[in-house]
Amino acid sequence: MQEEILRRLQHQHKFLVEGKGHFMVFAEFTEDRHVDPPYEIPGQTGVLSEDFLKNHAYDLGIQAIRRIKTAFKNQMEIGDDSVPYPSYAGFTVDWGTGATAALFSNGDVVFQEETSYSSRPIIKDWADLDDLVLSCDNRWFDYELQFWRGVLSEYEDTFPLVTHNYRSPLDYANDYRGTNIFLDLYDHPEEVKRLVDMCTEAIITCDKRIRDELPEMRSIPGGAWGVGIPAPGMIFLNGDPVDLISNEQGEEFNTPYVERIIEYSGSLYFHHHSIGVSRASSVAKIKGLTVQQIHQDPNGPKLCDYIDDNLIQASLKVPIDLGTPLNIQAKDFEATLEKLSHGRFIVRVQAPTRHEVKELIKKIRSYS
Repeated sequence: MQEEILRRLQHQHKFLVEGKGHFMVFAEFTEDRHVDPPYEIPGQTGVLSEDFLKNHAYDLGIQAIRRIKTAFKNQMEIGDDSVPYPSYAGFTVDWGTGATAALFSNGDVVFQEETSYSSRPIIKDWADLDDLVLSCDNRWFDYELQFWRGVLSEYEDTFPLVTHNYRSPLDYANDYRGTNIFLDLYDHPEEVKRLVDMCTEAIITCDKRIRDELPEMRSIPGGAWGVGIPAPGMIFLNGDPVDLISNEQGEEFNTPYVERIIEYSGSLYFHHHSIGVSRASSVAKIKGLTVQQIHQDPNGPKLCDYIDDNLIQASLKVPIDLGTPLNIQAKDFEATLEKLSHGRFIVRVQAPTRHEVKELIKKIRSYS
């Protein structure tokens, strides 16, 4: 298993860093999967709470590493290009947007099934910014450390990871200020930049702190959502606000801060949504970006309808991960592949059986 992961990491390095090839293919089959006995967590109901994290963060880490091992056994059977990831969220901490915001704010969190929310914005007036302290010296950070200690108790050398599914600096700022921030971009731009700057430093400080507390993580390969490179340090950012503002605002209030994080980490996976597919060219200008992921919104623009010269050119600057199964989204799968073959894309496919998914992989590779 370890040898195969290393082989895939080297293959991805050639695609992501050296710029070789037009496609990587990540595939999933949904039936007849090998499943190891799950790691049982006492009292788990599927709905997280802070009490649950306090008691079981370490257990969640053990559960994650065992799931990733099982998941990769299935990936080895079908021969795609992905590196291990046990679920949609990837191999990392993601207890919802609220818990992610509380990692720096030490705020209160409302948990719902499979996600969480901040209870309320903490910057009601820009005067509050003078008193704002963003620090990972809090209980939420302690839960994260317990999770990773659980992971490391059964970790094997080459499984790639990111320390957290961080929100982008502008996304954190949106959480702390609320939706008023979209008016503040016009009315109080300097205050917004000051807050975004604070969020940028908080991300870097937290990532450093995790790696200081758990030195093993300084050498572990970096990776998120099936993407991975041999070097450590990859950061994941959920960058949804760029889809709700202009390109010019994104390049003013998002790009410089993301680039500062890349200067620290060396590689970065940037996620946003199909509602902002027109932002792809702007996001691709971010210096040092490793992957731009565009995830299909259920009711938003269909990515397959927006494969034009702009998207192709953006992918040639930074590979684009089309975040949902292309064979399910595309009306004409082969015609869509032909368009994409002029750029550089991570294509995801899904089918019920091993045989069907292997045929899809073969088809994609015929266009490479």
